[in-house]
Amino acid sequence: MNLILLIVFFLWTTDLAAQADRVKGFRLYGKSASHLPVASLDGEQFVVEFDVMQAEPPNLYFQFVHCDKNWKATSNLFVNDPIKLRTRFPLPYRLAPEGVENYRYHYEIALPAEPLHPAFSHSGNYILELRDGTNDKALARGKFFVVEKRIRPDIRLSNRSLPANVNPYDQALQIDVRFALPEIDSATRETYYPFNLRTVDIIRNREVERTWRIDVDDANPETSVDGISLRRMTFTIYDLPVGTEYRQIDLRNVTDYPAGRMLRARQGPDVSRFQQRPLRDADGAATYRSGDRYADYLPFQFELLWDSPRTTVVHVVGDFNGWHVKDDSRMSYEGGRFVWKTWLRRGVYDYQYVVGADDWIALEGNDWRSVSNYTAFVYYRDTRYGGFDRILGTARARNSGAFQSGSFD
Repeated sequence: MNLILLIVFFLWTTDLAAQADRVKGFRLYGKSASHLPVASLDGEQFVVEFDVMQAEPPNLYFQFVHCDKNWKATSNLFVNDPIKLRTRFPLPYRLAPEGVENYRYHYEIALPAEPLHPAFSHSGNYILELRDGTNDKALARGKFFVVEKRIRPDIRLSNRSLPANVNPYDQALQIDVRFALPEIDSATRETYYPFNLRTVDIIRNREVERTWRIDVDDANPETSVDGISLRRMTFTIYDLPVGTEYRQIDLRNVTDYPAGRMLRARQGPDVSRFQQRPLRDADGAATYRSGDRYADYLPFQFELLWDSPRTTVVHVVGDFNGWHVKDDSRMSYEGGRFVWKTWLRRGVYDYQYVVGADDWIALEGNDWRSVSNYTAFVYYRDTRYGGFDRILGTARARNSGAFQSGSFD
């Protein structure tokens, strides 16, 4: 049965891409649109939001898949029971406002919640898959976290200069995550073993596909773990790039951005910001216009002027694609500039350009004056039921955007 579960999970069919025009604006977020999608075993929720374009109300459901810290499906049915890890009823929706042309049904669902899916039994990484209940085809996928509060980590951020690098690559953050692991949980009477607590992952803003890892077993000279196999531990990373504030486009104004045409930024094509002072952003969030006939999707063309060979690989990332560098967000070279065409619902979007597979600095810069949120997840390897990864605690901190020495409260 475990083999069947793995086959189902990894069967990324071509149907997902084919159905993309039906599901629009798919995203997951937490307490606000700028937070990571994090739920807890004691009732905290995350939100799934999307729109659907089809004639009749669709029969949709969510399938959840528990994963290890590397986002591979957990291969035991006690933790990963596909019957229990799905919503029980058709998903509730609202009709699109009258006059909207590019979607008919809007979904904004907080989970876990009765009666759809009352609770998660285990913490950890999860894949959420939106599926069509009529033909069981996958329509969209996203990642979220379920956490416990067995430990309460402290997180410290401080600036660190990297003398081996030139400006602005020399500007980095040191992040320390410190916590104490109890011997026995006072509520459940469960015994915790320090040697099973080996990994801390750190995520900037909503960049869930871009993780910095501190691991007891890694050979990275820029990370360290103090107190290995002890109950008080500190996980440290010394060279996390501070990055920069995101770019932003505001499509809410109907006069500035009228419907019925391919839209471009009114201020003209984007250019490199490599050495520019960062402006404030929304920490990676998108804010949709809602409630009227203008709350619709528009064709939009991102444009970048950059003195680089036309064969250079440049991607656009934002909430519209989960801050994920992937093939369908790659820009093409047309008319002397890099362009990428997509559909965006009227709203305000943070976004950024990424060069190649993972260079977030070459076009955007790297500056201590940038302000971002950093979330740390503390993983624990539970040896029961064949073994699975839990998240015993999480912490979130925000750097100041200025020089900071960094100290625990």
